[in-house]
Amino acid sequence: MNLHIGIASLITFGIIFLLIRFFTKTIIKIVLIGLVLAVLGIYAFIVIDNPEEDISFVQVMTDYTLDDLERLYCKNGTSKTDAIKCKCIITPLSNDMKSRFSSHELKHIKNNRIRYIFELIKSFRNQKSKIKQKLKSNNASHLLKNFGKDINITALKRKE
Repeated sequence: MNLHIGIASLITFGIIFLLIRFFTKTIIKIVLIGLVLAVLGIYAFIVIDNPEEDISFVQVMTDYTLDDLERLYCKNGTSKTDAIKCKCIITPLSNDMKSRFSSHELKHIKNNRIRYIFELIKSFRNQKSKIKQKLKSNNASHLLKNFGKDINITALKRKE
């Protein structure tokens, strides 16, 4: 009888070991597949549609308002590059904001910094293809990608 209990216990532990091994392998496979899918999803989100431009633009908008950019590039711009940025980037954004909101609404939105940034990003996405097309026609496609880097340098130089 003790021999049967010993064999039954051994078989039971063997089955439990195989089940645990099978389920842990399966769980690990599921987790790894989930990780791979998550990484691919994040990669696709970052790489598709040149988000460097979006990221650069968002960085600019957290530090500057559209009025600041108009003053910097359209009114006080001194170089040909400034004029291109005004014509190809700032003006379409300004026009889009003015077409979507009344002047009273724009004043109200400008007082809420988070909403203002959100609406500018929305305008940027609405006008992105138009901006790219205008920049391309002026042989200045690189300006959009470097917009965030350039603006900080330009603003610092003008303050000196």
